Amino acid sequence: LIHSIKTLKENKRVGIVVAAHGNSMASSMVEVATELLGSTPIAAVDMPLSVSPAEIMERLAGKIQQVDEGEGVLMLVDMGSLAMLESKLEEKTGIKIKTISNVTTSMVLDAVRKVNYLNLHLHAIYDSVTKDFIELWDRQPAASPGKKRALVSICTTGSGTAKKLEDILRTIVNKASDVPIHILTVSSIKLANSIKEIEKDYEILATVGTKDPKINAPHVSLEALIGGEGEKMIQQAITKGSIPMSNGLSGTNIIVRELCEDSLKKYLVFLNPHHIIEILLEWLQTIQDELGIIFNNTVMIKVIMHTAFAFERVIKQNPIAFSEEDEITDQLKEIFEVTERTLIPYEQKLGLNISDDEKLFIAAIFADEVHGHMC
Repeated sequence: LIHSIKTLKENKRVGIVVAAHGNSMASSMVEVATELLGSTPIAAVDMPLSVSPAEIMERLAGKIQQVDEGEGVLMLVDMGSLAMLESKLEEKTGIKIKTISNVTTSMVLDAVRKVNYLNLHLHAIYDSVTKDFIELWDRQPAASPGKKRALVSICTTGSGTAKKLEDILRTIVNKASDVPIHILTVSSIKLANSIKEIEKDYEILATVGTKDPKINAPHVSLEALIGGEGEKMIQQAITKGSIPMSNGLSGTNIIVRELCEDSLKKYLVFLNPHHIIEILLEWLQTIQDELGIIFNNTVMIKVIMHTAFAFERVIKQNPIAFSEEDEITDQLKEIFEVTERTLIPYEQKLGLNISDDEKLFIAAIFADEVHGHMC
């Protein structure tokens, strides 16, 4: 009898943290779940848009520690960008975390019910909730049954640009969908007529490119595509807002890889562009974890290009000098130290040591970003 009571006390549950942008969205979902299904280790993190990324990290870490009973924490979030914090939060709290994006009230109810009544461990609850909601999305009828699905790429001029854009979209589509999605390229000059013709035979999931045709589908500008947000928008348009197929750096850097590899192939003589990009993406993840910020694609492209050329200049024995006119602030010194320290394993891997001046240039790019996040 005593043993059974002891065992009952040790019946630890998975904790749940619901995180959503806005003043009360997460709290409302948690309130509904606890009123309907009773108490459970659950907490809400409301994220007003005025709150800084560093404060969001602190709030999330605090709530994760609050609900953890030793079985790990299921994080239900509204946007995919929050899912990228999973490994950083695990490191910060020492608690195992699994994340599901695109949270709804019914998803929170499902998770609470499973925690309260099924006594499942973290991976089992994660798999069960994910499976139920993927099936739910799959059962929803397509907007235009019978029509083929398509992304429309809009270009002003130049077959080269159009071809590159098509390659990028094809890679995104292949990662986000198992079913065929056509990529159709049209000129922005005769856009209105072209779109009308396409709509006769196709369901347009999204349009991408230089001009917005203003139809009932999301449009992604080239700036948004290169910056990184556009890639998420396209994935959501393809999956109808369901859980993204892939998380982490390997899945979310299609644009970075495509654009960097193209340019580096033209200009690098000694280094393998594909190999150097893989190395530098891995290093950038370390830098982001150290500095506590997430870089957009534009910054990542700038850093990868600059650092790849810095390694190439080591081979050519032609380093560039940091201008004495540029002030070396205390913040730049700190970021230089992080840059230098985190680059060591990659310098060893390549057998190439970048000069301090080159590292100062790279640190200056990071310093601009850190300053931008603080302002």
